[in-house]
Amino acid sequence: MNTNLTALLLQTPPAAGAEQPNALMSLLPLILMFAAFYFFLIAPQRKQQKALAKFQSELKVGDPVMTTAGIFGKVVSLQETKATVQVAEGVRLVFLRSALLQSDEAGAENLKAAN
Repeated sequence: MNTNLTALLLQTPPAAGAEQPNALMSLLPLILMFAAFYFFLIAPQRKQQKALAKFQSELKVGDPVMTTAGIFGKVVSLQETKATVQVAEGVRLVFLRSALLQSDEAGAENLKAAN
């Protein structure tokens, strides 16, 4: 530890006529990393969330759906926040709308459109 402190104390400041590095150039890599992070991670996720919210708000009776648990069925009735899904003959389950994902057909179409 003493060697690090000694090395720090022995450093001399740059000469009066020496050029200082540009502050923008030192921040440029950080800015580029943030931009790449935004375009590769944040923007696609936001687009996917908007598509899911649109699907859930436009649900209608008879739409085929898949739940977040992977259960496939058909919407038989809708309420403001809930939906009743028929998964088999005589078997109806009540789900929150937020638990309903797109059907495999609609999901495949949106996946193609997103790519």
